[in-house]
Amino acid sequence: MNQRKLSIFKGVVDAKSFSGAAATLCISQPAVSKAIKDLESELSCTLLSRNGNKIAMTQAGETLHAYASAVLELERSFLAELRRQRGLEEGELVIGATRDVGTFFVPPLIVQFLEQYPAINMHLASANRDNIEQRMMRFELDVAFLEGQLIDPRIDCRYWRDETLVILAGAGSPLACATQLNSQILSSQTWILSEPGSDPREYSLELLKDAGIKVSRIMEVEGSGTVIQCVAAGLGVSLVSERAAQAHLMAGRVKIVPFAVPFNRPLFMATLRNKPASPAAAAFLKMAERSCDKHSDGFVSSGR
Repeated sequence: MNQRKLSIFKGVVDAKSFSGAAATLCISQPAVSKAIKDLESELSCTLLSRNGNKIAMTQAGETLHAYASAVLELERSFLAELRRQRGLEEGELVIGATRDVGTFFVPPLIVQFLEQYPAINMHLASANRDNIEQRMMRFELDVAFLEGQLIDPRIDCRYWRDETLVILAGAGSPLACATQLNSQILSSQTWILSEPGSDPREYSLELLKDAGIKVSRIMEVEGSGTVIQCVAAGLGVSLVSERAAQAHLMAGRVKIVPFAVPFNRPLFMATLRNKPASPAAAAFLKMAERSCDKHSDGFVSSGR
């Protein structure tokens, strides 16, 4: 298989039509049809089913599309890498991050990085952990920062730093005035948690359980920002990133609930093992490693 035919096949699938692919790729429609026919003949299988103007991938087509996407992206990365061999004078860096990490931890690193390498084009992709993993496997990301480890053996996922978590209550809550609270009192509260299946929710529930806090009443919302807003409104308490809550703490909308057990969550950074690190990616990773003490968040809140 040559990559031109793979590119045409991917173009047909992405455009959902032969004519659309021809227009996008600036070639004739007969050339598109011939490329698909040649691929099907070479592979001895049908890749696309046709029903009038509509096309759909067969099972073999879906498999080829996944591999073609990875191959073409790897080619793009390779060509970009050749351009980057001049060093850090030009190029791009694509960073993936889970939403909270991408919102509160990665932007300061990008600012610091661009102060040293202003010619690098930076891209930050924020998504859930599954999406980050999928994009890494498609060679779309140079490096990723996230809560929770990725266990695919093709990904090098290693510890980066700890994130401090705190129990928050609304500024007007009686809990905010307490000098110390026990697990029984906290077990009786309504807990504001992110959506089921999300990494922050699952990890928070584990930490609370280990601390002897039994969460029985739950209000579910989406996103850490919404969680903190609901706490500020007096709807309940929550275990959240202290860094994510910093603006609300400084504004006096929420307070940290005093509790004897400290809470921490490990954060990780990941790269694809068989994707050579560009000079920009290597420099960014090195800077990220130097940016923090590996045994603490390295962040002190003014809201305590």
